[in-house]
Amino acid sequence: MSVLSLLAFSLPVLTGTLIVHILWIDKNHPIDLILKLSLGIGTGLGISSLLYFSYLMVFAAKPYFLYVEIALFLSILIVAYIKTKNTVQTYSSRPRASSLQIVILVIAGFIFILSFLGVVSYAKQSAYGDWDAWMIFNRAARFIYRGQETWQDAFSGDMGVIFHADYPPLLALNIASRWDILNEETAYVPMFQGLLFSLASLGICFGALASLKSLGQGGLGVVFLGGVSFFLHEGGRQIADVPLAFYMLASIVFLFFYYREKRAVLMAFAGFTAGLAAWTKNEGVFFLFASTGVMVVAALWKRSFQSLLLYFIGLLLPLVLLLYFKFQIAQSEI
Repeated sequence: MSVLSLLAFSLPVLTGTLIVHILWIDKNHPIDLILKLSLGIGTGLGISSLLYFSYLMVFAAKPYFLYVEIALFLSILIVAYIKTKNTVQTYSSRPRASSLQIVILVIAGFIFILSFLGVVSYAKQSAYGDWDAWMIFNRAARFIYRGQETWQDAFSGDMGVIFHADYPPLLALNIASRWDILNEETAYVPMFQGLLFSLASLGICFGALASLKSLGQGGLGVVFLGGVSFFLHEGGRQIADVPLAFYMLASIVFLFFYYREKRAVLMAFAGFTAGLAAWTKNEGVFFLFASTGVMVVAALWKRSFQSLLLYFIGLLLPLVLLLYFKFQIAQSEI
């Protein structure tokens, strides 16, 4: 079941990676591929949660979600194939790594392996996660999976405040959807979700810094993040802090690349991932307010609202679903 639980994440991961690949269809350097995969993991899991939420509102208790994900993947695959066929491939050359950079990369690789083993080890020791995992996210996922037609009871306002029923549902929805596909409730699913977000966060740190700066700085990013024991623990606890950090970092990375390359779609994805941060945890709402405020001030300062409009276009879907969840399903007072 552990292998099947990991495979259950393959469709959203592949779909998200293909979507990010389409954004940079002309970039195929190994560093670009690492960045695409890392951003694609979280993007795919975010899209899958939004899709499953929408699916439940219309087709609750119907065993068709796997086919919906297959249809989405095939559609994106066709778009990627057509765009690849019509795009001239360029393989950008990068400066050769210096001796110091090679040493740093070797250390970073060693730290990455230790980080991977550390997250796996901690996850195995805490198979059901820590407090927030089994009290909030895994609990909500069980209500959704077991309740089917009454899935909204997972977010009932009648629950005690300790259950935080109004918490954004990204993690719970992903867990419940994988259980729905597997037709079995297994602890491996939330464990693998935490692992995927941890590895993707490390991948973004390396890929973005290596692309925007240098290989050495990319390696240092992995060393400084992966070498922190707190990060390893958080990745294995099955709670929302690492996924939240992933979406905050992804949004900032998309912003950096937008201002570097001036591709409109990158600004839209900066807004989309900021929206996913709010869809992940309440603290993500503050990040959304802060980042939106910065975008508004920048637009007023430059007297140009094109970037702001693109940001809001990307933000629209997760924001609308979050507001509907908060005020119609969870009936939040905030």
